[in-house]
Amino acid sequence: MKLVVIREEEFVKMKEAITDLINEINKLIHGNARDKSWLDSQDVCLRLGICKRTLHYYKVKGILPYSMVGKKVFFKETDVEKLLDEVKPK
Repeated sequence: MKLVVIREEEFVKMKEAITDLINEINKLIHGNARDKSWLDSQDVCLRLGICKRTLHYYKVKGILPYSMVGKKVFFKETDVEKLLDEVKPK
């Protein structure tokens, strides 16, 4: 096993950076004051009544914004509602 020695100041900086990253991930998963919740791909497909391939097309063409945490895709509920409002017949 290899032993790596770093200065205490560098360790503290690294620890703070990891804590900030964890907080940002939690904001994405749990939402913040403006965006109450996030939906995963399955929830979006059910809400919009579309298949996963159509959802992929929406992502690629920029029709529906998304965020990724690791390999998991999330959509803001507000963006999904906005898309629903745009396609509703008047």
